[in-house]
Amino acid sequence: MRRICLFLSITLLLVSSGAAWSQLVRGPKQTKIEPVHTVRYSYEKWSRVEPARYVLVPRTTRIKPSGLKDRIRTLFRDLRAAKNGSYGPKSAIAFNKDFEKTGAVYVYLDMTKRQYFPIVMAETVYTFTENGASKVIFPKGPGTSSQGWTRDNVPQPAYALALPFWQTLPPTEITGALARLSDGSLLPSEVALKKLKSGDQALSEALWKYTETGGAAALAAVKAASILKVADLADRLLPLLQSADRKLRLAAIEGLKGKDSATVNRGLRAVVDSDPEPELRDIAAGILAASKDPKFAAAAQYHALKSKDAAVVLAAAKALGQSKQKEAKDALLSILEHEDSRVREATMKSLSARGETSALVARLSSRKLSKDVSIELSRLLIGEKNKKANQEGLMYLVVNGSAEDAKDAADSLSKFMGSATIDALGKALKHGDGEVRVASANSLAQLGDMKALSLLAAADVDHEESGAAVLAAITKIYSSQNLKTVLKATREKNQVLKRSAVATLGVLVKKGGGKRNRRAIIEALRPLSKTKDPLIRAATARSFEVMSGDDVRSDVIKLAADENIEVRRAAAHALRAFPAPETNALLLKFVKDSDAAILAHAADSIGILMVTEGRDAVIELLSHADVRVRRAATSTVVKLGSGIAKRALLRLLSERLFDSDGKVRLYAIKGLHLVKDEKTVTVLGALIQDPMQEVRLATLEAMANTGHASAVDGISGALEDDNKIIRKAAISALADLKRKEAIPVLQAHLKKEKDKALVDQAKKVIRLLN
Repeated sequence: MRRICLFLSITLLLVSSGAAWSQLVRGPKQTKIEPVHTVRYSYEKWSRVEPARYVLVPRTTRIKPSGLKDRIRTLFRDLRAAKNGSYGPKSAIAFNKDFEKTGAVYVYLDMTKRQYFPIVMAETVYTFTENGASKVIFPKGPGTSSQGWTRDNVPQPAYALALPFWQTLPPTEITGALARLSDGSLLPSEVALKKLKSGDQALSEALWKYTETGGAAALAAVKAASILKVADLADRLLPLLQSADRKLRLAAIEGLKGKDSATVNRGLRAVVDSDPEPELRDIAAGILAASKDPKFAAAAQYHALKSKDAAVVLAAAKALGQSKQKEAKDALLSILEHEDSRVREATMKSLSARGETSALVARLSSRKLSKDVSIELSRLLIGEKNKKANQEGLMYLVVNGSAEDAKDAADSLSKFMGSATIDALGKALKHGDGEVRVASANSLAQLGDMKALSLLAAADVDHEESGAAVLAAITKIYSSQNLKTVLKATREKNQVLKRSAVATLGVLVKKGGGKRNRRAIIEALRPLSKTKDPLIRAATARSFEVMSGDDVRSDVIKLAADENIEVRRAAAHALRAFPAPETNALLLKFVKDSDAAILAHAADSIGILMVTEGRDAVIELLSHADVRVRRAATSTVVKLGSGIAKRALLRLLSERLFDSDGKVRLYAIKGLHLVKDEKTVTVLGALIQDPMQEVRLATLEAMANTGHASAVDGISGALEDDNKIIRKAAISALADLKRKEAIPVLQAHLKKEKDKALVDQAKKVIRLLN
């Protein structure tokens, strides 16, 4: 029998004699005593199969630097602590007076622990001699141990393994053992394995013999045969598919993977159809799915679609995308609402790849799918090269999608004519998100279909966020019609459509049609400007504004004196189309009104008509509570700014830079272009980090416009912006500033900028500034 030594070769600052250890201890004094690494030996369970096998192995340990006696005592304490039940409480060690010379250690064994003597003796001999002792004496030990032992006396530092043949097989593959064959003969495990790999018939038969006995031996044989790919593997494994042992059936199924033959496929198909274990059916189906025979592959994939394992279903759904079997369509449609989103996505893509887009459209149109699945399907359909599919997906998303999906869908639907599109956009006019409602109204306006008017009229035209867009859409649709149609609409029962038609008459004049049409429109508007309905009167003011002209000036002046606030609001806006002293007087009156809408319209009109007399009144509105008023006032102050002292203008606009509204801040920044003063750089500095991109861009432009060197630092802050557009604008601003002080800033930026286009741009600016 071959003897096996399984030692771990470890070199860890070990010292081979007590004298050498003492020399180490007597070395230079250290301010900090570091522990020393050494080794103690222990019998440990080593084999990976039963019965348990034990081997004497070294274990690393750390102890304090000391003389040999103290070191041995420490190691003995560690050994006993690790296996107190083996050493026993009466075990001990001792040393003769001549220990330093002889290096012999005495170990007294606990007589109540005789069964563990071999363990204690082997561990102490190997550990103590490793650490400087010459030998170990066991005064009351068995046999010759009282004379002292070295390592040569230890009988079994490692057990010689004689194992059944099946225990030495791969994947365990224990080397260095003796394989015991069924006839009782022994072979080194490496030799047995080599023979088996070379096709030795006797060993092959011995291997398969284990499958008759069952249990762990049979399982090990099947796994090894599959790994080694022994001869006649498929023929040997097929009968095992009927085994009562689940593990054996599983090993046989896995062993047949890649054996794509009719015989194997029939055997696996039988597993798919009748095995009592769902997991095994799934595994067999997965193997069959890879078959080159389309009938077996498709059948396996159909089965896999019913699996409870999402990974199995996912693989099948992907594979069926390449199948030419007609039945694949219905099979895939059956899992369109699978609980796993990955499976649903793969299913939809497979149906698309098969050219089953019409089936997907039909399924979405049925409205029988859940909302989540319908949204996923809609997103897929809008990417198809099929206009009908695109439209169906967009129509679903515009009504049921998230705000982002619905807005994008509303924008895209402007390219799809038809009643279905209009109905979908009409429903979207009631979407919870204002931007979606605005986008839907804009698309309906772009489509220009008269059928959309009733849907637009049913929307919330008074809503602060989207009402104006809805009314504008109605007006745009009317403006694309002929005069006869719009005049007829001014008699509509629906008041929203009626006033929109009235407001559109002026647009028709702008479109042309000659003096005759203008006279006809004026004749229609004048009676309407006196009707009892104030909203109709307001609509006539909007039409008169678009028409402008001296022939309707008096009509607007009269409406400006109307008692209804809606009419006065419209008139305050319309006056900007009629420049005259009389208009200016009315605007100066309106700019002191208490209504925010009138104030905003009046302030805007004063700026448009450059009514300088209204400048002070508008300045007083710069801090008004209503954002519409602040926007109009800021815009007008900028327009009239040339008549304001630069210092005063700088103060007024600087205060607006910190307004909560982005448009107000934007107007103020643009106004600072008029003030080419170094101080503007300081006040603009805070807006380099503004949340609105448009504001940041305008700030950079304004800083560059100053021409002052101090603007370099302010602009350089934008070079750190995450947004590529802002960094590009900052480089351009430094170019426009035309200051050489920007060169080192740009050179430093080149080391950090990762975008090649921006690097090239910065280099070009550096060359220009040089």
